[in-house]
Amino acid sequence: MPTRSEKIEELEKEIYQLKRLLDQYSLAFANSDDVPDELMDNIQQTYNTIQLVQNKLAELRAEHVSANPEQLEKHKDLQFTDVSELDHKRVATLFKTGKDPYDGSRDEDAVSHNDVDQGSIGDCYFMAALGAVAKADPDAIKNLISGPDSNGNYQVKLYVNKNNLLLFSWRSYEMVTVTPEILTNSSGKPIYAGSGDGELWPMLIEKAYALLRGKYRPGKEDYPGIEGGTGEEVIEVLTGQEADMYYVSRLDDDSLFQKVRTALDDNKAITTMTPGEYTDRESEEMREKGIPLYASHVYYILDITTNEITLRNPHNNSSKFGRTFTMDMTNYKKYFLTISRQR
Repeated sequence: MPTRSEKIEELEKEIYQLKRLLDQYSLAFANSDDVPDELMDNIQQTYNTIQLVQNKLAELRAEHVSANPEQLEKHKDLQFTDVSELDHKRVATLFKTGKDPYDGSRDEDAVSHNDVDQGSIGDCYFMAALGAVAKADPDAIKNLISGPDSNGNYQVKLYVNKNNLLLFSWRSYEMVTVTPEILTNSSGKPIYAGSGDGELWPMLIEKAYALLRGKYRPGKEDYPGIEGGTGEEVIEVLTGQEADMYYVSRLDDDSLFQKVRTALDDNKAITTMTPGEYTDRESEEMREKGIPLYASHVYYILDITTNEITLRNPHNNSSKFGRTFTMDMTNYKKYFLTISRQR
């Protein structure tokens, strides 16, 4: 019996052969306006067949993310776990009120930005944007997920620009089916998005994004395919609204303050990114000043005044500075590269 990977490979070959057939039709009738109706029916049927095969391929890839044998082979201590059935102290339900596991503060809503917890994969841009949207508009997050259905699966709504498959946008949405199976270590702790104070929603949305990105970006299947990206891309994926990126160095003090302040006041998601690397001198300066930054990392903004800015790191690291910290605007402008803001 063929494995799941072999089935995916077979379907990819079938799509390739069908597309070659369409290319032959195109060459044969490129200079003719007189195409028999029967032949047009055959061409349309070929297109329909390609769509059916692509849909089946997408389903198999979705299963492949849920149970990837290559990941299991690479990490002997890992296993796929239905996290909806884990101990109630770790994952309780889709949404719930609780408290920030890192500072003890209480949630004001069943969806809170403190539920977001980046795991052992480089998708800080995604997790920061997820936290930013959750802070700006908790209902927007709630409206993305429905379920579970009778099979225990969830539907996640994500927005994609089908006219430009390399970029996501506000133009339309797709419903992505995800199972609650998540890769965990031997103690049952998820290795990708964590559960915050015991909720499923961050893990399900991250998994849906891995599936959707793989569908439109060949070679980007599975969780490793979501490493690296931009905050504005994910803000668009989650909200269906356009987002813009600005270079911090190109904004004067008033413009920078206004762009951040109005986003926060208007309940718009906003993230900020550090440069790809810091010089040795900059790194030493930050250590001396007690500034807890990482190069090529995305944070989200919680508050701003004319003198200070408050940021949150989506990653659960061991920094003594904690997940949330405040720095003065002079240092912020010196050590940050861009901001990404929902329109």
